[in-house]
Amino acid sequence: MHLSVLALQGVLQAATTIPTKVMDVASDEMASDAVCIWPWRVDEERALQQVRAGLDHAPELPGLRVSCLVFAPDLELLQAARVAAIRSPVVVQADQRVTIHAEPLDSSLLLSLFLAANIRPRPCLSFVLSASTA
Repeated sequence: MHLSVLALQGVLQAATTIPTKVMDVASDEMASDAVCIWPWRVDEERALQQVRAGLDHAPELPGLRVSCLVFAPDLELLQAARVAAIRSPVVVQADQRVTIHAEPLDSSLLLSLFLAANIRPRPCLSFVLSASTA
């Protein structure tokens, strides 16, 4: 599991009273008994790649941006997850600094994600996670 996803899981676990788990594959059983994190997209940090490409030595590998949806059994727990992410937008773990920020998705993109994953549309939160050296 990517370090940034584990950092988000730790933040959410500390803020809720039920287990938090990461889902590799979306399913309709998500969030029936736990707060669930579904990493649905991974991108490279292009800004880092462009800045360091001009250096004489070999450039570092670009960092990853992980887009996640967070589901909860009820709106109260979803709100607790949202507040936890707002209160802890930066987590330092294993010499990495993970930044957590909300990224609301357009309703058509969100619906397309649900349809592609073959799951029922439901309330969720959208976060983008990025890790850098602490």
